[in-house]
Amino acid sequence: ILPFAHVSWEAKLAASSTINWRLEVWGAALRQVPDFLLIGKGFAFSAQEVMTLNARRLYMNDIEYVLASRNYHNGLIHTLLDLGLPGLILSVSFMVSVIHQHWALLGKTWTSKIMQHYHHVFLAIFIATVVTYFLLAGGVTHLAMLFFWAIILEGLVRADRLEKQRGEARRVSATNPAHRIFRAL
Repeated sequence: ILPFAHVSWEAKLAASSTINWRLEVWGAALRQVPDFLLIGKGFAFSAQEVMTLNARRLYMNDIEYVLASRNYHNGLIHTLLDLGLPGLILSVSFMVSVIHQHWALLGKTWTSKIMQHYHHVFLAIFIATVVTYFLLAGGVTHLAMLFFWAIILEGLVRADRLEKQRGEARRVSATNPAHRIFRAL
């Protein structure tokens, strides 16, 4: 709910029902944690079970269907159930590490201003994906996207470092008398 914003009664009711539904899903999913704490369930789900639930006309809003399809709408629960506690610790450590490492680069001087700009944009996307993963609808797709954005961020940093090294090599080459002689030939 936004302060000072007029929200219709229907919108408030819809928001309340989705929050209550998510809390029910999370509670049901968390009851499964003790069975999968050490190694998790893995990423696959039983297509037969989902198809059976479809045949019984149980769809997205049904708790049983959500548990069968592993669409928990929460990244922490999703990771904990799919990968177990070790997977959750590694996943969260990865996200925190990427944010910490790249946040530290925000105040640094870059050789390429365009790469610095793209770094800021992709870091914002990474952080937004982490927030979405944890609070709204985390799942395998979001986890894969986080790895993709981390690779992009690291690529931008490395490309900028390479550009800096090339610039330094050009400056050294321009001041070296032997290089001037070879260029003249």
